[in-house]
Amino acid sequence: MGKAFTTVDVSVFARETDLSSPKQIKDRYVLDPSEPRPGGMSIVRKAYDHVTGQFVALKFLSRIGDDKKANTLFFREFGALDKLKHKNIVRLIEADVSENGEKFLVLEWIESDLEKYISRHSATSFAEFFDQFGNPILDAIVYAQSLNFAHRDIKPKNILITENEVPKIADYGISKYVDDLLPSVGTVAGMGSPPYTPKEDDDGLHTFTRDVYSFAALTIDCLSGGLFESDEHNLTKEQKFDRLQDSFLALNLDVSLKNIFERCLSDNPKDRPATASALQAELENYNEQLKRLSPKLDRICYLQLTDASINSLTRQLGQLPTKALEEHILEEINEVFSFSQYQFPNSEKSEGELTLWGVTWAFRLKPSPIKKSYFDVTRAWMMSPSNIERLREDGCILPLKFSFSKPPADSENQKLIKNIFLEVLAHESQKDDEALVAEKEQFFRRLYTFLSAKNEIERRSQEKIVYENRSIVGESVTLETDEYLPSDLVGEERIIKLTSGFIIRCEIDDVRSTSVDVTPVNARPEDVPVSGELLINTRQIAQAIERQRVALDSVFYNRSVNPNLKQILLEPNSVSPPQEVNEVTPAQKEIDPGKLDALYAALGNQNLLAIEGPPGTGKTTLITEIIIQYLKAHPTHRILLSSQTHIALDNVIESIFSVSKDLDIVRIGKPGDQKIAKQVQHLLLDSKVESWSKKVAEKAATFLSEWALQTGVDQDQIAIGIRVEKLLAVLLFIENTQEKIESLEAAHRTLDEEQGAYIEREGGVTSDALEMATEEKQEEIEVLKESLKSLRENEKLLRDALKNISDEGKELSTLAHNELREWLDVYLPDDQKTSHFRKLVELSEQWILRVGKTQDFFPVVLGSSQVIAGTCIGMASVPGIQDVSFDLCIVDEASKATPTEILVPMARSKKWVLVGDPKQLPPFIEQEFLADKDIVDEFGLSIDDLRITVLERVLDRLPNESKKKLRKQYRMVEGIGDLVSSCFYNGDLQSPKKTSDLDLKPSFAYPVTWLTTSSLKNPFESTSGSSFQNKCEAEIVSKVLDRIEFVAKAKKRKTSIAVIAGYTGQVAAIKRVIEKQIRSSKWLHISCNTVDAFQGRQADICIYSVTRSNRHRRIGFLREFPRLNVALSRAKSHLIIIGDHLFCRSAKGQNPFIDVITHIESNSEFCEIQEEQ
Repeated sequence: MGKAFTTVDVSVFARETDLSSPKQIKDRYVLDPSEPRPGGMSIVRKAYDHVTGQFVALKFLSRIGDDKKANTLFFREFGALDKLKHKNIVRLIEADVSENGEKFLVLEWIESDLEKYISRHSATSFAEFFDQFGNPILDAIVYAQSLNFAHRDIKPKNILITENEVPKIADYGISKYVDDLLPSVGTVAGMGSPPYTPKEDDDGLHTFTRDVYSFAALTIDCLSGGLFESDEHNLTKEQKFDRLQDSFLALNLDVSLKNIFERCLSDNPKDRPATASALQAELENYNEQLKRLSPKLDRICYLQLTDASINSLTRQLGQLPTKALEEHILEEINEVFSFSQYQFPNSEKSEGELTLWGVTWAFRLKPSPIKKSYFDVTRAWMMSPSNIERLREDGCILPLKFSFSKPPADSENQKLIKNIFLEVLAHESQKDDEALVAEKEQFFRRLYTFLSAKNEIERRSQEKIVYENRSIVGESVTLETDEYLPSDLVGEERIIKLTSGFIIRCEIDDVRSTSVDVTPVNARPEDVPVSGELLINTRQIAQAIERQRVALDSVFYNRSVNPNLKQILLEPNSVSPPQEVNEVTPAQKEIDPGKLDALYAALGNQNLLAIEGPPGTGKTTLITEIIIQYLKAHPTHRILLSSQTHIALDNVIESIFSVSKDLDIVRIGKPGDQKIAKQVQHLLLDSKVESWSKKVAEKAATFLSEWALQTGVDQDQIAIGIRVEKLLAVLLFIENTQEKIESLEAAHRTLDEEQGAYIEREGGVTSDALEMATEEKQEEIEVLKESLKSLRENEKLLRDALKNISDEGKELSTLAHNELREWLDVYLPDDQKTSHFRKLVELSEQWILRVGKTQDFFPVVLGSSQVIAGTCIGMASVPGIQDVSFDLCIVDEASKATPTEILVPMARSKKWVLVGDPKQLPPFIEQEFLADKDIVDEFGLSIDDLRITVLERVLDRLPNESKKKLRKQYRMVEGIGDLVSSCFYNGDLQSPKKTSDLDLKPSFAYPVTWLTTSSLKNPFESTSGSSFQNKCEAEIVSKVLDRIEFVAKAKKRKTSIAVIAGYTGQVAAIKRVIEKQIRSSKWLHISCNTVDAFQGRQADICIYSVTRSNRHRRIGFLREFPRLNVALSRAKSHLIIIGDHLFCRSAKGQNPFIDVITHIESNSEFCEIQEEQ
């Protein structure tokens, strides 16, 4: 066997190799005449590297088969090995292209592999295998997975063995970089080597478990001494899996190890250990247990029956000879058993006694009183199989056999008894430690469960918008529906499924009560059917969930940018307090002492700081100041600004620019997204990349012009020739792309026909597999159509460019493909200057095209920016973001993000500042789960599990130095501020703003007015679909607006008004009544929406419609304190509440209105209750 990278004697090499006409590659590598190693898509040749004096392996792409697939495998392997540097992974030296255009990798040469090793050696024990090969191989898999690489084809042939018997993983051809969020499809999805790879295709969700399965299969191969692939051509795929199972069952593994491998080999990837590191921890723990008993002992544990145990046995088994009782016990324990400390019922554990758990019997053991060289069996009792199995699996398993024969008279048996006690105590101590860790990590387990449950809810979700009519205005389509639509649908992507199977993707641009404006993304407006259904894009949601899962994995397995993040979240009280920092001069005058204290804590923050900011306390101002001062102190650092809401992000960005326009800020988001403020659209990443590419193009053009002038080259002539050449290439691409589209469309039609036949055959049920295949084909068609569209645009640009160069170019711009080719040599003569200049131009154009048209340079732009702002989930969708780490992450509205959402930005940073208010609205997830209680029960979740946020968790546990609270609010005048402070913040909120410049007298003389409907004939609610409405209150809203309009007009004061209701049905009812006022008012800027939609916003006046009033005294979700807190804290100068205050006072259950009404009645200086007539 050749040692990896062994330096060889050239004279020896010359004697053993025919060098009369050696074949050399790149004037460096001399091919060895030995037979090449063939592979599925590659050929490996041994070669001599005459530069280093070492043997190497040259891995060439095979010329047989699918070129596209071979290329994919080549670049996957190169990409993986280029990043993976581990002593148990084969080393990549370089990648190159041979003189005849063959791509090849240069790898260290290793002669043998594990398959050959197994064939030469007999079966081995697990301990020997694990120490020599298993753990090193697993170590390499764990390392690769820590960098997000999954091998996906672990098998004996792909484990190379050096002459020193060091294993090294090779062949990363079908590996996967797991940050690719979409499942593997097409090229390599189903590749692998059964039975070493599992039966299922890689779905993208359980990729790491494939390596876990493969390692288990490989281990069984080594333990059994068999090779599942040795006669692979004679076995079907199913026969290979059967053979693996047969080999596994034939192994004499103890129950603990058998259980581990049973889970690894499960056909359900969810049953397997989630990662190689999880499997390694289990196997290392098991292996350590094996090693604890001294190998010198014979490992026979001797037992003796006592009179008490014989009596207990005969009571249950009947009168039997002692020998028969002993044989019965041995049958019970010699195959499956475990030990634990004996515990008296409802009492402490006995230190001097053990329980031996068998198959259905348990035995109380006590060392013999004199010699202590054997155990006395002092009691025996029978148990139900399920109970004893649970206790047995929890016990300590040791490599022992049992005997009732007379023990030898030596000290070794005494040592064995002593060691058994030590092992049991160590095992139970470890179990206690694991229980403590498990208790701490329950937080993470709940997060994994939550994601799984959310994924299941989205999978089952049938939420849809049924529309009955459509009208087309330009590129937009208006869809009319009978139901009220919430405004927060704006920006969502929905889909419309046509009867043909084609899926139209639509972006929602605007929502107006019962109509919605959409823009088709992949179709023409007229392709949208006249009536149909707008469905949720479940695939898009699945991607969002997977991004959260990737972030959760990175934190849980300590792969986040700061690997201590997991420990900090588990034990927030362990964080280091903020360091003292030098005094700073605030850039904003609004920085009061409370904000200054929080600012210093943020600047000195060593890991985690939480800032609690009630409404109106200036969280945006504080975040602005933190960013400005932090970057002033650390100008080369990067800040990640994130939030669950677009409005919070954009408020901070606008605030920063109002103070300092010098910071380089990039906004993550889709161009044209209406949820992103117009004022920050120019900061979008796409715009930044485009701006950067223009600068690159300008510099390149200047350089080329100067070079042409200096060398006397006719720049215009060459420019014409290059554009003619480019135009020819584009025309060829157009032709090829059209052919591919036609082929895929034919395949799409075939799948539609198969789906139709399936539906007819199965009685109306669709095939998920066919549906997914249809969607994938459609996506491929859409990608090609987009490419075709881009190619046609390029064709037009090239023809226009030809027109603008000269009159000659103008004539050429109209020619067809065959005519253009005749002119190519005329404009691109084969001389040295022209050739050199042409190469410069081509390189320049390729560079500019790549910068402007691909996402390769996103990381460059992101990495060179000082502040990157994006929503928690939105930022993860940007290619390259995973390659950028941040020095500080600030999350605004942290209380609105679920733990898995907030981990997406937190995982990318070294330290964090979380800002939010846990007393305002929590993440909007509870209703989804409450609507499907079966899911909650199925996944064992509770409402508390759903409500807890990371901000709440850390605020409860952080040291006082690492959490700050803002106590002065500047939004609300004193009367409103005192109400909010008293009812929701225990009087802890201060309101320096005593009066407002907006005077509504005589209509509304006080800052807080409750217009009660209690005395009206019909103050009651009615149902509106699944929601509620109150027509009486909607009419009063209109009257109130008229009164305010009168005052505003008289005082010539433009006024913003927020009309808020807790129910979508009431929002729709109010909008119907005030629609004309919204459109025609010159003095009032009126916004009408739900409480949830208004969090983070403010207005001069807030009108809140309570909506609920019924004889059953049911208040619904208005019982939630955070919801009412948000509703009443939006107004700056006047708060007007409309509703039945007597009903609100008497409503059943938890009722936040009681405190509000009590406060209003007892504070007549600022508040009043008016009877509505």
